[in-house]
Amino acid sequence: MEPLEIKPYITLAKIQSLSADINNDGMPDLVMTHERGNTVSLMLGNGDGTFKPEKFYNVEYSPVSLTVSDFNNDGKLDLAVTSQYADKLFVFLNTCPS
Repeated sequence: MEPLEIKPYITLAKIQSLSADINNDGMPDLVMTHERGNTVSLMLGNGDGTFKPEKFYNVEYSPVSLTVSDFNNDGKLDLAVTSQYADKLFVFLNTCPS
């Protein structure tokens, strides 16, 4: 295994992240808010500490907070995101086949 090189990343944007097994494959995945880009990203875990490329999902008005739970009781983790400048809650229902 190659040594990990850590480079500093400086931003003024608020970023929140969490790790959860979104696609129910037993490997941790990573979800992040991107306030300035008005997006939320998902990186599915490979199981070896690395992740697949980010997939971005649009969210209006500067997403700043997120959580996961099974909101529709289908046995899959869903994602809820709040925004800084709107009184809205964005819910992304999990459509992964597993």
